[in-house]
Amino acid sequence: MKYFTPDLYRRLQPSSDPSTVDQALMDWDQAENDYSVSLTGFRNRLPAGATSLLDHIRLHDAERIDGWQSTDRFVLLVRMESPSQGLVELTYSLEDDPQLIDDALPAEFANDPPLWLHDEFSVENSLKPVFTHSILFADGRELRIRFVDLAVRQYATFFAAPKGASLTTSAP
Repeated sequence: MKYFTPDLYRRLQPSSDPSTVDQALMDWDQAENDYSVSLTGFRNRLPAGATSLLDHIRLHDAERIDGWQSTDRFVLLVRMESPSQGLVELTYSLEDDPQLIDDALPAEFANDPPLWLHDEFSVENSLKPVFTHSILFADGRELRIRFVDLAVRQYATFFAAPKGASLTTSAP
């Protein structure tokens, strides 16, 4: 992540020195502005799925359910913050294998469940547009996906079970 770095997230956490948090909040505002300017420069090159995600879906605090990969695709499934908002499936047409960085956040700031904290898109300057989607999760992991296309699907939940509830039953 270039703008919403794990270090910046760490500095936003409560500390004994309030001035550290105040400075981090100002740095966060600057990062939001810098990212917005950067995104404006390449937004028109993003695949339709990425712009749809940016414009219509708020994944902050969504729970990462699972991810799986085939030869040239990576699928990420997340549950929206409110169970009534359902599931989102992100299907990336890969340029390379996704990278999972296990210790992006120090252990004292990582926690379960693996909620979506922040993400950002970037583009490489090449003849063929290649994009990166970097996602920081609350469990301390950062996922980096280099892709050429992205499809986004939303699903309504069928069972309105609370987060963490099991849908299986056992026989008496």
